[in-house]
Amino acid sequence: MTVHKFKSKEGAVLLPLTARYLSSSNLPELFSSNEQVMAVVNYGSELDFDIPANLVSVNVPLHQLSAPPITEVWLSDSDVKSATSNGIHYSFNSSILFGHVVADIPGVQNLEQEVEEKYQRISKFTKEKNYPHIIRIWNYVPDINDEPDGLENYKSFSLGRSNAFEDQNIDMVRDLPAASALGIKNGKLIIYFIASKSPGSQIENPRQVNAYHYPRKYGPKSPSFARANIMTSKGGYINYVSGTASIVGHETLHTDDIEGQLKETITNINTVLEMATRKEHKKNNILSENDLLKVYIRDGKNFALIQDLLEKETCVKKENIMYLETDICRDDLLLEVEAVSMVFKD
Repeated sequence: MTVHKFKSKEGAVLLPLTARYLSSSNLPELFSSNEQVMAVVNYGSELDFDIPANLVSVNVPLHQLSAPPITEVWLSDSDVKSATSNGIHYSFNSSILFGHVVADIPGVQNLEQEVEEKYQRISKFTKEKNYPHIIRIWNYVPDINDEPDGLENYKSFSLGRSNAFEDQNIDMVRDLPAASALGIKNGKLIIYFIASKSPGSQIENPRQVNAYHYPRKYGPKSPSFARANIMTSKGGYINYVSGTASIVGHETLHTDDIEGQLKETITNINTVLEMATRKEHKKNNILSENDLLKVYIRDGKNFALIQDLLEKETCVKKENIMYLETDICRDDLLLEVEAVSMVFKD
């Protein structure tokens, strides 16, 4: 088994952090190799072997729709150290920190307060550790579309997140992370994130209203995230594209139309990638074969259709696409797609 990092023609690793999808059966060999593993994110049932104690290990209880299951692995270009502080498990190299925190929320009570506390904790922690710029964050929210107290859990989540960002004086135009927020059913709030010593470049989509400017019908506080965030290194850049859906302006399009929603979603992702390449003064970059996609599907019965359509709409390698069944932030969205795009300078 060979783990391929993204390298220049000369063979040097130029990105401080890269992501790969690997078969779970390949992980023990990876751990025994000389590769610098920063974190492992497993989706589905827990792995049947022990993850090395010095690694950040995240388990998200979502059903993978394709087989065999694959695991998300984050690799460093330099030595990695790991520790735990104030309930945050983290690994770090000289420029990047990868962190993970979980909260039990029985009955999904006090979700707003739990989210606000966790985001406050993460923000203060990254500043204390001198990785003050949160670049990318993943949120798995219990029963995301339920309304236990008359307010949808996603809207309560957005309220808690916004309150924390406001308290930390986060600049919505410049300092928001790329993000995803999906549903899980186990009564836990699971958050993992990437922070950096250097700021990223926040990217928005001209086809969409900036999420932090959404009208009030989407909740007491607008969702606080960027459409994408770019981390640049000496040899290229990595573009973290947020969870993206069939939204134009601020409205959902193609209700009950899987094909329409997927095509609109891919158009939005490619638009964000184009905006990123303009900012980096590069040629237009649409989804390429080595990018990673994570596809969240509300109803698993649509998996085969979505897989077929996605392979027609993009050139991303089949092994670089993960399909997960889960609820999505809006109940009229049938799917959501996020991307990690890695580009090298000529």
